[in-house]
Amino acid sequence: MSLTLAGVRHTYAAGTAFATDALAGVDLSFEPGELVLVLGATGSGKSTLLRVAAGLLTPLSGSVEIDGRSVDGPLAVVEPGVGFVFQSPEMQLFAETVEADVRFGPLNQGLTEDEAHHRATRALEAVGLGAEEFGSRSPFTLSGGEARRAAIAGVLAMDPGYLLLDEPTAGLDVEGREAVREIVARSRRRAGVVVVTHDAEEFLGSADRVILLCAGRVTFDGPADELVQSPERFAEAGLKAPEMLLAQMLARDAGLKLARLSLDPAEAALLIARAREGAR
Repeated sequence: MSLTLAGVRHTYAAGTAFATDALAGVDLSFEPGELVLVLGATGSGKSTLLRVAAGLLTPLSGSVEIDGRSVDGPLAVVEPGVGFVFQSPEMQLFAETVEADVRFGPLNQGLTEDEAHHRATRALEAVGLGAEEFGSRSPFTLSGGEARRAAIAGVLAMDPGYLLLDEPTAGLDVEGREAVREIVARSRRRAGVVVVTHDAEEFLGSADRVILLCAGRVTFDGPADELVQSPERFAEAGLKAPEMLLAQMLARDAGLKLARLSLDPAEAALLIARAREGAR
């Protein structure tokens, strides 16, 4: 079982003087239960990749398959389903109440009103927005963090096999970012989760896999720890490595022989201290 992109190419304004290659022959596969982090500089093709994977954008060439079946068009209605959460909640929220917004997807899947209500209640609870408190509110009265969570709930209510999130923590405060990270951690128990972000530090420590994109091409696709141990790869994709890794790289440049690199501040300090002791 997997969500697979094979030889995917996409060009915006194709055939015009303004043609821009967004994806240049991308081959990727996402598995259920894994958390995949997609990183890249602005214009690298991250959001286009998600839209193609969700069936919201038809590639110029190549194919998208879900569990071995080639599918054209939005994949939310195809079992096991692909759910896409936009970067801006206002692009997704539209109904008079939060519950009506979250119920919309399940109803479109053919569920009864009672079934859709149950799904909506469960999804709102999963994102920390209790149905009794938030269900009857207008989605346009929510705070930025609450709106982001309501948008995620609308996708979770469709019980997708693959959950795709575009910059899910952008513009959120510390509490909002933590809430989204917890949602992602819970969601990966039931679905494959793909997170696009420009901020590696938010999810790098919990990701199974990392994909680096540069100018529409994959420059790295491997275990998260492999990237942590080779932070120079960030620069190859036009990105800055996380501050914690940069500090350890400076220690290495100063001649310290670190056993490994770590994203955990306490462990990183211990590794540096041990390297200093060994250098004496």
